[in-house]
Amino acid sequence: MMENPVLWKELKARLRSRQTAPVRVAVGGVVLLFVLSCYYFAIIYFGGIGGNGGTETARQWWEVGVWLQAIVIWLLCPALAANAVTQEKEQQTWEMLVFTLLSPAEILVGKLIARLVPMVAILASFLPYMVYCLAYGGAKVSEFLVTYAVFAIWIVFLTTVSLFMSWAFRRTAAAIAMSYMVLFALTIGTGLIEATLTAGQPDLDSPIIWLNPVRILKALTDPMDPRATQVMLMSHMTYLGAAAFLFWRMVRRFRAFAIE
Repeated sequence: MMENPVLWKELKARLRSRQTAPVRVAVGGVVLLFVLSCYYFAIIYFGGIGGNGGTETARQWWEVGVWLQAIVIWLLCPALAANAVTQEKEQQTWEMLVFTLLSPAEILVGKLIARLVPMVAILASFLPYMVYCLAYGGAKVSEFLVTYAVFAIWIVFLTTVSLFMSWAFRRTAAAIAMSYMVLFALTIGTGLIEATLTAGQPDLDSPIIWLNPVRILKALTDPMDPRATQVMLMSHMTYLGAAAFLFWRMVRRFRAFAIE
């Protein structure tokens, strides 16, 4: 894996951003300010978690951290790999890449892993904050591990969907639009279907809504949720299965698609 030339090419391309230095500094500054504000409110404003607020405050700020990271994942991941293949097509370098000695799996894995790096870096910036909440009783160690396992599944699923759309379409704009359509279907679409199925019976909780990110977050953060285990198992088996199928489909049809 470490010798994969596509991976290193993509990583170097990430570092050599086309944006000017002032733009990169501005974007980095906004992200840094956002992350630092989380630490400020948790440690300074609340006088700490474990101080006057105690475990209850720690729990509240743990949930805030979970929701913030979930929102970042679901908003950014659909666009992470949307230009991974379309950019090659637009620059007319796709055919050269396809007919190298690299296997389809090596090319796709290299592009996929390189696009995961920015999101991993963002989550890493939140990690000390989450550990701080954990240390003061905001969550159990098992919750901490499950939470980051869920985040990993989401990132892999959404980035694979994004890569698939980039492979399936010839323009980056179309790939991005279709990636966010998947997000729309999982959030708004499942909610509308659930509302239709449970009309007049609001206490029902059908398996359709278990794929909804908001419902999954409720199961993740509410220890009293009676169906948390069912929701987590079904949703993430579905996400992992979908990601595996899309990746298999890209590998299977890789060269045929390239010359169509």
